[in-house]
Amino acid sequence: MATSGIINGTSMCIYVNETKVAVLTGTSLALSWPTRDTANKDSGSWMTKIPTRGNWSISGSAFFQFLTSVQGGYLRLFNSMTAKSLVAVEISDNTSTDHYWHGFGYITDLGADFPDDEASTYNITIEGSGELYFTALT
Repeated sequence: MATSGIINGTSMCIYVNETKVAVLTGTSLALSWPTRDTANKDSGSWMTKIPTRGNWSISGSAFFQFLTSVQGGYLRLFNSMTAKSLVAVEISDNTSTDHYWHGFGYITDLGADFPDDEASTYNITIEGSGELYFTALT
């Protein structure tokens, strides 16, 4: 049975090529469906619009680790990004009975932050290429 009630954000994770991104501290999903202006001389005083092409992205932040043994670590993501590889991406919680979003995209941002005497972090953004699917498991 799927989770009911308010979802705890701690359980929502990003998976790239079926591997969980390691040591995540935040996860986001952005959906956008821009519109095109269709106002004309017959529209009167109000703007009219129609939807155009949708787009989506999945992003997150994580603690930085160089370890190549970490399956979902920075270096594996870096290699996928620099190879310009299309990656399978999913955002879901860690239970196999819940809803999730999935699609394919490209890693477009992988910036890192190395502050003085603080934990180092990085941010990842994956921009969708094609449709984002929502699957409801019951």
